[in-house]
Amino acid sequence: MAGATIRIFLADGTPLGLRIIEKSNWTGRGFDFARTDWARPRTRDDFGRPGVYVLTGIEDDGNPCVYIGEADELRTRINQHFSGPGAKGFWTRAVVFTRKDENLNKAYVRFLEARLVALAHEANRAKVDNGNLPATPALSEYDRAEAETFLDEMLVIYPLIGIDAFAPPTKPVLDHVPFPQGPRYNWPGSRHGRGIRSPSRIRGSHKRDGFAPRVRSSPATDAAGERGPRRVGRDPAGRSGLHIQLPIHGGRGPVRPSIEWTDRVEGRRRQDAQGDS
Repeated sequence: MAGATIRIFLADGTPLGLRIIEKSNWTGRGFDFARTDWARPRTRDDFGRPGVYVLTGIEDDGNPCVYIGEADELRTRINQHFSGPGAKGFWTRAVVFTRKDENLNKAYVRFLEARLVALAHEANRAKVDNGNLPATPALSEYDRAEAETFLDEMLVIYPLIGIDAFAPPTKPVLDHVPFPQGPRYNWPGSRHGRGIRSPSRIRGSHKRDGFAPRVRSSPATDAAGERGPRRVGRDPAGRSGLHIQLPIHGGRGPVRPSIEWTDRVEGRRRQDAQGDS
């Protein structure tokens, strides 16, 4: 991706006042302001144009909340959220985008609104106060491509000014699960005993030498009983067929399992708890 310059102009001369945001080679213009400062930006000509806006704040329960909207005239619509019967009490900050060349229309801003609402629901980082998921309006191929480009520029700016409601959700990385190192734990599928990769080769029979392994986790699984992906390992004594199920606790990673080997032929049992990593 090519480099770009983003300019943030402090209209009041203070970092917490009205901020005007522009990006090189982009026709858009953004405004970031606190609710208490609404009297200042609403007098600007830009707020007489169509645009899309995001209201952010904290609910009474302490959770973040956003409302995403669009308007033919930004000033009138945001005034409705600021005071009056339709006012929203949670928001303390607003981020507004419009265009400098006045080429936004109703279908254009409705498209941006619908895409932002969908992204906020997908990210699931804050409660979305919109009652319904807006329908994406039909646009020509040219207009849709232009609107998506405009949206991409907005998504670059949002995290820069501290708005993470549209950031993609993070997923736990389970491609490489750490295991104790050393010759005693020479796990199949690992590289020099450093861990097990994630290919799902666990289906089918991996029980040999008459041993049927069972796995107990230590500590116990969480309240929801969630467990991680199954892995195939090797008995420290050299017998194959160990099935390990790794519990995942609140995203903190796998918990050390306790492994029980059962001799199906002679009825012998022994337990082997993994050593310190």
